[in-house]
Amino acid sequence: MVKKKKKKKKKKKKKKKKKKKKKKKKKKKKKKKKKKKKKKKKKKKKKKKKKKKKKKKKEEEEEEEEESS
Repeated sequence: MVKKKKKKKKKKKKKKKKKKKKKKKKKKKKKKKKKKKKKKKKKKKKKKKKKKKKKKKKEEEEEEEEESS
């Protein structure tokens, strides 16, 4: 009888997980925005470090962005 009760509890947990998944999707969108801000900060640092190779670095970064997006 104890085993049967445990099985019922597991089924209830599965229903709760479905509701949580919707909340997680909203959180992921917020995280993506934060990541974009971080990328911009990193770009500024790269520009300051290597001013001589500006054009080459720009082209490489644009290619990386296309792959990530």
